[in-house]
Amino acid sequence: MGERTLSYRECLAEKKRQEEIAGLIDAGKLAMAEKYLRGAKLHDGAYYYLYSELLGRQNDIQSSDRYAGQALSFAEELEEYLLGAIYHRLAQNAKILGNRDLAADYFRQSSEHKSLQQGKAADYSNYLLNLHYTEKDAAIILQAARGYQDIFAGKKKYTHNHHNHTKLRIGYISPDFRRHIVACFSQAFFQDYAREQFAVYAYSTCTPDDITRKMSALAVCWRDVHSMSDAEIADVIYQDEIDILVDLSGHTGSSCLPILAYKPAPCQISGIGYFSTTGLSAVDFFLTDKYTVPPGEEAYFTERLIRLPHSHLCYTPLVEREMVTGHSPCLDKGYVTLGTLNHFDKVTDKMLATWGRIMVRLPETRLFLKSAFFDSDYRLEQAYRRMEIAGIPLARVDIEGYSEDYWAAYERIDIALDTYPYPGGGTTCEALYMGVPVISLYGSHHHERFGYSLLTNTGINELACKDESEYEQCVIALASDRVLLTALRRILSQRFQQSPLMDRQAYMKDLEEQYWKIWRSQTWV
Repeated sequence: MGERTLSYRECLAEKKRQEEIAGLIDAGKLAMAEKYLRGAKLHDGAYYYLYSELLGRQNDIQSSDRYAGQALSFAEELEEYLLGAIYHRLAQNAKILGNRDLAADYFRQSSEHKSLQQGKAADYSNYLLNLHYTEKDAAIILQAARGYQDIFAGKKKYTHNHHNHTKLRIGYISPDFRRHIVACFSQAFFQDYAREQFAVYAYSTCTPDDITRKMSALAVCWRDVHSMSDAEIADVIYQDEIDILVDLSGHTGSSCLPILAYKPAPCQISGIGYFSTTGLSAVDFFLTDKYTVPPGEEAYFTERLIRLPHSHLCYTPLVEREMVTGHSPCLDKGYVTLGTLNHFDKVTDKMLATWGRIMVRLPETRLFLKSAFFDSDYRLEQAYRRMEIAGIPLARVDIEGYSEDYWAAYERIDIALDTYPYPGGGTTCEALYMGVPVISLYGSHHHERFGYSLLTNTGINELACKDESEYEQCVIALASDRVLLTALRRILSQRFQQSPLMDRQAYMKDLEEQYWKIWRSQTWV
């Protein structure tokens, strides 16, 4: 005989139980959730999904994938949002395994099965972000970005009357006014603006921390809006009569772009936190510089470009740090240490193979990697497997996980290795600030050229390389010249601090000239 069909009342009870288990998983109470799941009969896709989610949180990725596949076998019976949740879990698993192509595709499918209230826009942003970890052509990324606008088709936008403010009102909105690298690139907005010409507002969408509190104490109008809905935040911005709204998130975590979709300010700009077009028609301009966007790159943006004459990033460390001694570690250790503090998610198999060839040609070097990625035993195992396949001698690799005071790690590195096609921004600035030379590979498009811009602005563009062969040769040449390594160690920190990358006053002068230029042109109307 077949299984008995559940009654309506039994179905409601099952759904309530599933919601309770999901709540336990979301709250991190995994042991309790597992206890309830073990007592449940896996008779539908929802239970298989919950098991998949639980196993994914426990870093049993292979089992999580298997249960997700079983959940999808019930696809015709599942509600759309649950299908979206299954694809989201598969996407997270693919990320852990380093398969960004697959992760991007799963995030896209997850978005297709969700509504705005269920995270449709967030997973589409995840899709776009993950495309940048792969060497996708910029035309493909642009086409994908245009699809983001479709999510907000029909959304009613604010209309704007002309406000005759005595000062131009600039609003900055971000989920990263906290202990986050974007906060390092936000200090100048609040400390060094021309107070006689501008009124500055901040809209913080994150849960406050110690950095948030420090930033909020600056002389700006600070709005803590983290507990509000997108629509409510948009209305606050509209009521503040902001003239130019600057988004610092793009398609990164907790994106503010759904707020900009309401068009709460007549002129809207995106930049700093994200490195590519948003695809959102409500965004009028994208902030960049002459080094990251060569001529012709305009074709790959839906926004008009604001090109600053130096760097579109201005770095201020969140906490002042003692500078390095100017003494290269190799002089004491007798060998050169190559290293990176970039998140290991950014390191492709192709990049690992390049590092492997370098280490074969420099048999006395060691590789030092530090990232929160390695806090998971499963991820660590996968990383070792990938490095071994890439030809990196594991006996010469040192790995560390996250630590809050990670700055001391730069004292162990002679040469910092940048990643590609997703180069470092904040990590490159940190290394240069600490006097550590960085070797960067750059491409043709904005999202591939952060390293080139940062090194050029520091005056060491010789360390920016146009292909893997040049990158390899540059690392080998520098590692073989300990006199040059020591000289760079002594001068690099000071050179970086005296460069446009830390000249907040000059940076704000350039940026505010652009604000006035676009405001007076009214080309965004």
